[in-house]
Amino acid sequence: MKVFPALSFLTLFILAGCDASTPKCNSDDARELVINIAHENYGRKNLYNALVRLGLPVGTKFSEVQFSVINTRTTRHDPQLDIHQCAADLELTHSAARETRSIPITYQIQKTDDGDNQFYINVYGL
Repeated sequence: MKVFPALSFLTLFILAGCDASTPKCNSDDARELVINIAHENYGRKNLYNALVRLGLPVGTKFSEVQFSVINTRTTRHDPQLDIHQCAADLELTHSAARETRSIPITYQIQKTDDGDNQFYINVYGL
């Protein structure tokens, strides 16, 4: 899969448990999966370039950066298809230097049609 520097996009799916509806933008499952996608995205990139882009100290180890999803909001919900379109900020905190940077992201949550309580999240802006 190619990763475009200007607008990267990743998709993963997760088991959503027994709930039959698509998780909302601020659900724990959605936030956790967005963080996992960010970890995977930044883990694949040259970490030096990612740190420079984010303005974090050069020499930072990937394990020193904590990720969180903040300012979550639903920008659109299609009730017929049960798709949530979301916006949030991905907050990266360098634990030793106590520096924090935020990246605006958008993501879309959609259930799969196979009935296995799985959903896809597409994340844009990483």
